[in-house]
Amino acid sequence: MRLFLGIKPSKPTLDNIEKWKKSKIQLNVRWTNPDYIHVTIIPPWESDNIPEATSKISQIQKPGPIKITFNKISLGPNGNQIWLTGESSDNIYKYVSDLQSVFSSTNRKFIPHMTLARFKTPQQFETEKINWPVTFHTLYLIKSTLHPILKHEIMQEFPLE
Repeated sequence: MRLFLGIKPSKPTLDNIEKWKKSKIQLNVRWTNPDYIHVTIIPPWESDNIPEATSKISQIQKPGPIKITFNKISLGPNGNQIWLTGESSDNIYKYVSDLQSVFSSTNRKFIPHMTLARFKTPQQFETEKINWPVTFHTLYLIKSTLHPILKHEIMQEFPLE
């Protein structure tokens, strides 16, 4: 099964996203299902061993609440996604690094972001400045099924404090 670790935004943040989306109905995009919006902490890997993943997560010191101030909506680095990106307190970077070490994950640079949409065809998109502070309190172990349709299922929750 395909698993990943992520943190999910609060309802007020999802409400902000929905309000913003309504102002962008002219965009020819596939919007991310609000239930699936998240910040990826460890990217997907293949495993059927939930207890092993749980054990690895439990080895890592809890960082306390993670604060991210989302400050822009812009194109993702590959140009075909709309990202909500921001800056975070230092505790998230150490936490991600510690998790990467126990999951033997690639040490790619962690960029706090949530994917809001994917373009069906290339389009122009102008970066928008925002100020949405969000505090995350829970890490989720999520099962991701890609076919026949994308589906996320929370397998386990881990309080961050």
